[in-house]
Amino acid sequence: MDFVTGSDPLLAAAVLIGGGALLLSLALLVAILLLRLRLLLRLAHARRFAERWHPVFAACAVEVPEAAPRLAPEDGALFLQLWLRAQESLRGSAQQRLNALATQVGADRLAVQFLSSGNPGREILALVAVGHLRLAGVWPLAEALAADAPPVVSLAAAQALLRVDSVRALGRVLALAAAREDWPVSRVAAMLRECDVNDTGPALAAAIGAELRAAPRGAGLARLLRLLGATAAEAARPAVIEVLAHCDRPEVVAAALDTLWNPEDAGHAHARLKHADWYVRLAAVKVLGRIGVSSDRGTLLGILSDPSWWVRYRAAQALARLPGMNRDALARLRAAAQDRYAADMLGQVLSEMEVA
Repeated sequence: MDFVTGSDPLLAAAVLIGGGALLLSLALLVAILLLRLRLLLRLAHARRFAERWHPVFAACAVEVPEAAPRLAPEDGALFLQLWLRAQESLRGSAQQRLNALATQVGADRLAVQFLSSGNPGREILALVAVGHLRLAGVWPLAEALAADAPPVVSLAAAQALLRVDSVRALGRVLALAAAREDWPVSRVAAMLRECDVNDTGPALAAAIGAELRAAPRGAGLARLLRLLGATAAEAARPAVIEVLAHCDRPEVVAAALDTLWNPEDAGHAHARLKHADWYVRLAAVKVLGRIGVSSDRGTLLGILSDPSWWVRYRAAQALARLPGMNRDALARLRAAAQDRYAADMLGQVLSEMEVA
């Protein structure tokens, strides 16, 4: 009897817990079903929206439709997504007609509103759109986002500035590229490729000169130098030579050497072939691989004994590219090599030449 009395509270608690768990499971099931239903409705609406607007975008290949469907503000993001896909698939005057269509239905105003929405997804969408639309009125806001927003949003803002007015934006974007370590150099280079190379080269030269004066040992100078690979390095050559004359930071020196293509600049490479840092020696050897002359043969043969495998490898490749050098000449050099590392590396390059 005592066991039954003592167990009743436990039994009641177990029933309550079981009932609560059942109710919670049912509530979660209902919530999941509602979310699923909401998703299906949203997808159905997006499908109907696309079916209504795709023919309109396709018509812009020929002319701007006179009677476009009404665009509801709540469908602004859907419209911009489809419109940007059309921008990527069409070219030339068709893109201008797409811009006219966006203005006609008020999508340009919606894009401007999205810029200050605080929603990163909508901000990126709007930034790409205003870049295509060349909306100069968003300049202050886009410039602020490029300077202070997280990387994805700030890069989209920088690209929007370049598309709106590349000449005006280049100086500011390059200054930010030097300052922002969270901007991948490859992403900035891709943006610069959309600009006129006749504008980009001088702008980079000016940015490199300004950074050399402001922070000669800063990492920003190396980032700017690496951007020259995507543009006309010759236009910035005087700035690069100035960097090599006044800066001794290894990362900067290596980046500057990587931009040299003029045969007159071979002396800058020769001066760094015995640098303490292997990647500077590597950059110097690669310069000789691009602009080296026959008289560099002895120098490169000496570098085949460098402590760094990569330096030895690039030296052997540079040797193979010298004027008058061929497979037979490399084979003779390998046979005469007294250093094991030099012989091994020449053998490596000879093997690659056979495969090629």
